[in-house]
Amino acid sequence: MDHKTDENKTENYQFITEKRKNKPINKQKILWRVVSTVILAVVFGAVSAGVFTLMVRSNGSADTRERVDFTPEEQTPEDPVETDTSSDNATVSAESAAVEEVSQNEPEKEEAEDRRTVSAASTGTRIINNKIVQKVSIGISDYKKLYEDLYEAATRASRSIVTVTGISSDTDWFENTYENTDQASGLILADNGREFLIVVESKNFDEDARIRVEFSDGTKADGKRGMSDANTGLMIVGVEMDQIGEETQEEIREATLGNTSASGMVGEPIIAIGSPIGLNSIAYGFVTSTGQTLNMVDRNIHLVNTDIYGSRGASGVIVDYNGSVLGIITEKKSDYTTANLISAFAISDLRNSLEKISNGSSLVRLGIYGTDVPAEAMEEGVPEGVYVAEIVMDGPAMEAGIQSGDVITRIGTQEIRSFEEYEKILQNSQPNDSAVVTAMRYARGEYQEMTFDVTFDALTEEE
Repeated sequence: MDHKTDENKTENYQFITEKRKNKPINKQKILWRVVSTVILAVVFGAVSAGVFTLMVRSNGSADTRERVDFTPEEQTPEDPVETDTSSDNATVSAESAAVEEVSQNEPEKEEAEDRRTVSAASTGTRIINNKIVQKVSIGISDYKKLYEDLYEAATRASRSIVTVTGISSDTDWFENTYENTDQASGLILADNGREFLIVVESKNFDEDARIRVEFSDGTKADGKRGMSDANTGLMIVGVEMDQIGEETQEEIREATLGNTSASGMVGEPIIAIGSPIGLNSIAYGFVTSTGQTLNMVDRNIHLVNTDIYGSRGASGVIVDYNGSVLGIITEKKSDYTTANLISAFAISDLRNSLEKISNGSSLVRLGIYGTDVPAEAMEEGVPEGVYVAEIVMDGPAMEAGIQSGDVITRIGTQEIRSFEEYEKILQNSQPNDSAVVTAMRYARGEYQEMTFDVTFDALTEEE
């Protein structure tokens, strides 16, 4: 009985069973974690790529600087793209290397379209901007047209050129008389209403030689020797205008004198006309230098040097492409001038003297070789003025007592601060004019003022 009771209790009181349920899935939170993971991966990847790129560039920086020192042989418009050789996998996309056609109707886009950028950071390719240069094809006909234009410019300028011939009589060993001729090219400077005034080198002609002048159209006339400049060897030849017909006077023209005082002449294209490489010849070239000077008596004259190879005894002038005269060809050279290249007296340094001798006046001489006092010397106490480097023997300066090393500071009442001012005063003076020259002389440890009574004479022979 008791046993049955226990069974009934077992049936009525069963053990409590527990059933577990899974926690609901939060989809929004899972999505956020996935997104965060992706973002962090991207950030870490970008940082890693940046560090790697910096390391690659740092490791190859020295080699890159040496190689990127471009020369025409290393980089040309046909091969403007350069990549970093530290990466074997660096490649350049064909699309990025293609040259885009520039539209002529869109000038604002031209600059943007003629530059292209090659970029491949993942492969280590360096970024280079290159300007596309448009090719221009020049044929033989273009060269021919160019030289035809140059010849036309030379022909126009040659209307101011004449051929001056000196004719002198001489005898041979058998007492036979014959005529000796010397020729040089001259330049028509001006006319004074009575005669044409021509400048030519005097060294080509004897004192007693008869002078004949041939103009650009072939007309010939007798010439008359005029005044000369003993420093440069240039003289004036006059041709009476009534010897020249109207047609010739319309054909020829007076020379246009240019300006050689302005800077920037070096590299300027020029034409040598007259007789630079033989009688009645022309040659083309460039100005190579203008800084060399010839130190002459009471004057300093600049040389216009060119790259034109000239003949022995070359004469004539050099002109620019507008026909303006830049210089008169000379054989006088400075210590730094190449002997076989054409050089010319700078025309701006000749203007005043040419004007004076064209008007029949003699050039004045004091008789010194001088220069400006350098700024460095003035800082050391040397007075401002004209430094006397050398005295001409038996000249007015020597006779008055001026010595080498003196500094001329005044002529008359006019102060002298530069050699150019000194030259102008002499050019405005006449032979036999008297003046008081003030100079500073170094003595007993200081510069002392001294005065000299000077009488100018004429520069009649080359010193």
